[in-house]
Amino acid sequence: MRAGWIAVVVCALVFAATARAEEADGGSDGEGGVHLTLQGGTDFPLDVGGGLALEIPGRLELSGDVGVLPGAYVDAANAALVSADAYDPTTGTLIHEALHNSLIWRAHVGWRPFSGCGFFIQAGYGNATLNAGLTAAQVTEATGVGMPYSVSPNANVELHTKIHMMDAQLGWRWLIGDRVVIRTAIGAVHAFASKSTLTVHDAGVLTPYAKQLSEPGAQEIDQAVTTYGNTFEITLGLGIRAF
Repeated sequence: MRAGWIAVVVCALVFAATARAEEADGGSDGEGGVHLTLQGGTDFPLDVGGGLALEIPGRLELSGDVGVLPGAYVDAANAALVSADAYDPTTGTLIHEALHNSLIWRAHVGWRPFSGCGFFIQAGYGNATLNAGLTAAQVTEATGVGMPYSVSPNANVELHTKIHMMDAQLGWRWLIGDRVVIRTAIGAVHAFASKSTLTVHDAGVLTPYAKQLSEPGAQEIDQAVTTYGNTFEITLGLGIRAF
């Protein structure tokens, strides 16, 4: 992770040097006024979505986006972590199923420190809601909790997870004409908290067992999220100014 932050700092210096040079030449980006932009794009490997960005005087920008985590992103990240022995394939299955049903919203505050220049920095908060349908057998394999013979391995288990994360980015935007905005950025994301619940259905008289199964399963998910939920992100976006 230290090497990653060093890379971010180096990129910041490169962006800053370019910004100063462009500022000296008069800049290339529009200034002044209040602008509302409808934007869409991707933050790899987190989401694909869209939202709104409001630029106000002082070169400040407030933005909010809603997105989903594409299956291709899930497969790539999960396969890499399993191959690196970060966690076993069974735990990977739990996370894989959960991440395929996700909704992510994020809010950022950004600033362009140089007048007439596209370089920007931004930071913000994000919340991811994950839902998945699993089986009792999948959860017991991941947690190691024994399953009574009277419980079907195919008993339905619902997984609900809420993840809290924060991120910081360095980027560049290009204003084409008066309407089209193209953005690219790199950043780092940290999942600082996770709360999961596992509900075993059709447990009947075996409710104590269901609790014994669900609590370790939820802890397994939360530990995996907060341990491995730190990643870099690459942002590519396209926006249209409403005004």
